[in-house]
Amino acid sequence: TIDPELYKNNRNPLDKLGLNERQIKAFALMVNENKTFTINNYLNCFEISRVTASKDLNKLESLNLINKVKKGRFYIYYVK
Repeated sequence: TIDPELYKNNRNPLDKLGLNERQIKAFALMVNENKTFTINNYLNCFEISRVTASKDLNKLESLNLINKVKKGRFYIYYVK
């Protein structure tokens, strides 16, 4: 697994993983401010479509940077 502490002040490794600016910003919020996201609040935060929000968060999850857990009808995305 990847240690989120590595990314608090250094974003170069995130660029090398192929993440876009939204994904980097979202991950920084999760690491630095313990923010969690649902698809809905992610798409509202970044003013993007539901499909784009889902792709962004699923990419972060596929890289093992974040976890996803089902709470009721929604998934919550958070840093491990």
